[in-house]
Amino acid sequence: MRLPTWAVRSLLIAGAAALLVVALLVVIVLRKPGHGTNAGATNIPASGGVTLSAQVFSPPGPGPYPLVVMPASWGSGASEYANLGAAFVGAGFTVVAYSQRGFQGSGGSIDFAGEATQQDVSTVISWALKHTHADPKRIGLFGTSYGGGVALLGAAHDKRVKAVVATSTWTDLAGSLVPQGAVNKEALGWLFDSPTVPLDKLTPQVHQVADDLKDQPLSSGDVLEQMSATRSVDKEIDALNRNKPAIMIANGFEDSLLDPTPLVSFFDALHTPKRLQLATGDHGGPEIAGLRGAPDAVISTAGKWLDFYLNGTKNKIDEGGQIVLQDGSTGVPHTYTSWPATMRTQKLAAPGSTVNMTSADPPTWSHEITTGQDSGASIGNAAILTGGSYQSPTISIGSLNREHAFAWNSVALPGAGVVAGTPEVKVQVASSASKVTLFAYLYDVDPSGTATLMSYAPATVSPGAVSMTLRPLAWTVAAGDHLSLVVDTADKRYASAEPDGSTLTLSSPASLSIPTG
Repeated sequence: MRLPTWAVRSLLIAGAAALLVVALLVVIVLRKPGHGTNAGATNIPASGGVTLSAQVFSPPGPGPYPLVVMPASWGSGASEYANLGAAFVGAGFTVVAYSQRGFQGSGGSIDFAGEATQQDVSTVISWALKHTHADPKRIGLFGTSYGGGVALLGAAHDKRVKAVVATSTWTDLAGSLVPQGAVNKEALGWLFDSPTVPLDKLTPQVHQVADDLKDQPLSSGDVLEQMSATRSVDKEIDALNRNKPAIMIANGFEDSLLDPTPLVSFFDALHTPKRLQLATGDHGGPEIAGLRGAPDAVISTAGKWLDFYLNGTKNKIDEGGQIVLQDGSTGVPHTYTSWPATMRTQKLAAPGSTVNMTSADPPTWSHEITTGQDSGASIGNAAILTGGSYQSPTISIGSLNREHAFAWNSVALPGAGVVAGTPEVKVQVASSASKVTLFAYLYDVDPSGTATLMSYAPATVSPGAVSMTLRPLAWTVAAGDHLSLVVDTADKRYASAEPDGSTLTLSSPASLSIPTG
């Protein structure tokens, strides 16, 4: 996946390289660099007679130097990392950035992180060890978006890798693009409807995803599910735990391209040095300030991570909590040693009453709505499409169309409270359709009735007992605010399984579990 156009353009503005070098050297506190650097373009031979277009950044002198290999993001070229490469080489690293096969000067077919693309990581490492002054015992990977996912897969297959930084990435390909069975048609359209993506270079299987997306998006999700097993690093946990590379992952809570929810179970299963940072922002958003040259938590920590695990620099990045969640309401980081698991469960009474979240057992209920129509609740616009920064969507909770939505409200909080972790909704679903698509929205509602989106989840499910895991979050609910849960059946970002105008019935028992952080 490529960074959004506005992000790539920002990386190429005049003077950005100098700013980034200053920011990295000041904020990251890397080793003192040598004098001058050498940089140049080259082609690297890869499997299948393919050559990969690359840029090489080499410190002066014989070294040896720690090596950082940087696979580019979807649709981007090696120059995507020109500023970052210059900063890292100035701090004493050898850097090899490369365009992934099928993109921007590199040959071969676009296999969507398939076997050949994964093997290219090791190929570039071997080439760098032969043609630069890289140290074979100090090898790291850095990648953003598509490059981040490929970097993680490469580390699973190459025990020479000692450290990885992956930003705005995935660990479960289908789980990110087809979360809980719901096809993110907007994200897939963004991936394949771009002049930087040559459709004639897609492998037949990947081309099928692009073709199905136009007329039958649910089928595109089926193909992605089939592809996912060999393109998801969560299936390579055993290999990673054997190889033990130090893994840092940084993503945005609101990433409209790659749902971050699967990162949590992946992170829990790792038994390597590890770190997970989640912050407010859309795809590429949390790290873009650092890539522009401003002080930034993601790029700062990435530099410290690689410096600690490749150079042994005592910068204390290994101390404190492994998980850092930036509060979407206050901006304050919350640090944890393990994923927050303490939950407060509220049982859901019949929709419609003023306060219908309760700790007691409510009377049994059943409620029906018409599907496929906008209720007013919304995930909002994707910042990667609008070209702006992420803004939390707001609605007037009183303006919801209750013919097309179920809604529940808690009592007002007597004091501020932190919600951090992964909320969960459970409910009974009845429908004449064999599959239905639901959207759950969790809102922070102030005393005026303005509701700000905290988290959400899409899910395409079969009728019966349904459990929906909402996106991870960290959010401080102010005193006097209350929580609202809305469930409906339409959001423009995702394909819906049931026909418009059909009916959907939810019934008890139903509950909302809130992580208390």
